[in-house]
Amino acid sequence: MPCYDKKLEASRPDFFNQEHQTRDVDCVLTTGEVFRLLEEEDVSLPDLEPAPLDSLCSGASAEEPTSHRGGGSGGYLKHVFRHAARELFGIHVAEVTYKPLRNKDFQEVTLEKEGQVLLHFAMAYGFRNIQNLVKDFFAQQQRLTPDKIYHVTVMPLLLLVGHPSA
Repeated sequence: MPCYDKKLEASRPDFFNQEHQTRDVDCVLTTGEVFRLLEEEDVSLPDLEPAPLDSLCSGASAEEPTSHRGGGSGGYLKHVFRHAARELFGIHVAEVTYKPLRNKDFQEVTLEKEGQVLLHFAMAYGFRNIQNLVKDFFAQQQRLTPDKIYHVTVMPLLLLVGHPSA
């Protein structure tokens, strides 16, 4: 995990499972910490012998959403949107096009058929947009329903995995 926020999240008491007396996450190492560990042990990655990667999804069927096309933040949301459209409504979505709501960091995408909204997904990045989303959500007395997905993070829209955090 390259993000220091994950360290804070892992230490929160609400991520402690009382029944099993364990945390959801045991240890979080940032990329900077991994780099320092490698330096301390005098390990050079280019000098290591290649090894096959473990499969994290060996028990998953081909139909389960185990990966996405990649990209910046929101890539998994696109994958879930396409998967839901295909599985729930038999609709193949080739291109997912987001519509900005208030700004580029607050966007939505909908799946419509004959004027009816079948799926409604939204992305909100940054504290201000998250606050606005929550405020609007409660002001409209909305409920979470299976046709609405909200992707919310304080990280920037174009965040890529492996961003600098040293």
